[in-house]
Amino acid sequence: MESSFYLPIFLIAGGIIFLIIFFHYVPFFLWLSAKVSGVNISLIQLFLMRIRNVPPYIIVPGMIEAHKAGLKNITRDELEAHYLAGGHVDKVV
Repeated sequence: MESSFYLPIFLIAGGIIFLIIFFHYVPFFLWLSAKVSGVNISLIQLFLMRIRNVPPYIIVPGMIEAHKAGLKNITRDELEAHYLAGGHVDKVV
């Protein structure tokens, strides 16, 4: 067979592997729920939370609850610092 036959197969397989890795490290649906709720957070910030060993699935719902309650002074950095200090984000907000 020709080598041009294998190229689309490798590209499709590489794209699927990239998407699997992307969705593993970047919680896209959590970002989407934050955007729908009006919370301003980027995909890069969610990715960096994972690198800093802060679970985004704990911080983002806290940010959404704070936003819906009208608490505009609570930032993502403060919630991350509170979590890293051993606090319970869900009980604070």
